[in-house]
Amino acid sequence: MKIRALQMLEIGLTKPSYNYKKGINMYFKQKLAYMGLGCVFTLAGYFLATLGAGGTNLQTASAQDTEKQVVNEIVCRKLRVVSPDDVTVARLEAFRTGGAGIVLYNKEGEQVFWVSSSGDGSTLSMFNEAGERTIWIWSASHGGGHLLLCNDAGTKLFGVRSYDVVDDEFDFGGGLLQLYNRVGDSRVKINGKNGEVTTWDKQGNETGRLPR
Repeated sequence: MKIRALQMLEIGLTKPSYNYKKGINMYFKQKLAYMGLGCVFTLAGYFLATLGAGGTNLQTASAQDTEKQVVNEIVCRKLRVVSPDDVTVARLEAFRTGGAGIVLYNKEGEQVFWVSSSGDGSTLSMFNEAGERTIWIWSASHGGGHLLLCNDAGTKLFGVRSYDVVDDEFDFGGGLLQLYNRVGDSRVKINGKNGEVTTWDKQGNETGRLPR
C-alpha cells in the first residue's frame, strides 16, 4: 500500500497536470470496495459454518444442472414455511413451557391441522374452512385417550374416551361414549364400567337409565 501511494505521489510530482489527490482518493475507494466485498464473503462463510455446526454436513447434489444443498440437520426453536405468495403454510415451534407444536394452513393462511405435545399429553386437531375444529384427538399424560367429533360450528356431537371422571378423579374402570345435541348438551351416555346407559330429552331432563 505504501509503495503504491509513493508511486502515485511520484507521478503527481513529475507530471504537474495529474491530480494526485484524486488518484489517491480513487485508490482508497477501490480499496474500501474490495474490503466491503470481502466482508460479505466472510459473513456468508460464517453463516454456512454456523448452519453446519454440531456435526451438520453440507453436501451438494446436481439435478438438471441445478445445484442443491442437502442439510442433514437443522437446529432451531421455530420454523415457518411460506408459499410463493409469502403465505404461511406450515409452522413448527417449541413451547417455552415444554413440548412442541406443528400447524398446517390452507392457501388462505387459515389453520387446518394442528398437532402438539406438552406436559399434559399430546393432541391432534383438524379444522374446517371456517377455522372451526371438527376432529379432536387427545392423549392425556395420565394415560387416557379422548376423541371428539364436532359439527361445522365446532360444537361437539360425539365423544368417546377410555376413562370417566368421578368426583374430579380419573376412573379407568371402563370406556365412555356420549352423544350431544347441536349445542353440545349430552343426550346419550354409555358407561362401559357398569354397563349403564343414560338418556336425556331436549330440555335436558333425564328420561331413562339402564340398569335401574
